[in-house]
Amino acid sequence: MAITVLLSLFVALPFYIRAVRAAMASIPPSIPAAAALLRASEAYTFFRVILPLSHEGVIGGFVMCWTRALGEFGAP
Repeated sequence: MAITVLLSLFVALPFYIRAVRAAMASIPPSIPAAAALLRASEAYTFFRVILPLSHEGVIGGFVMCWTRALGEFGAP
């Protein structure tokens, strides 16, 4: 059973990565720069600035990854 989950994850993970990368690339660079100017740590900037701004891409990527994994369930 675990090998099936890993195979499905391996096949579907590029859909998640592509969606999250596009969502994070759409954030203007001035926003994280402003957080750095205010001396926010990198972890704080990621969790409190970047992740909330890209939450639609994260959720969309998860949905695409999940549906692709369900569609490929019979292949392994």
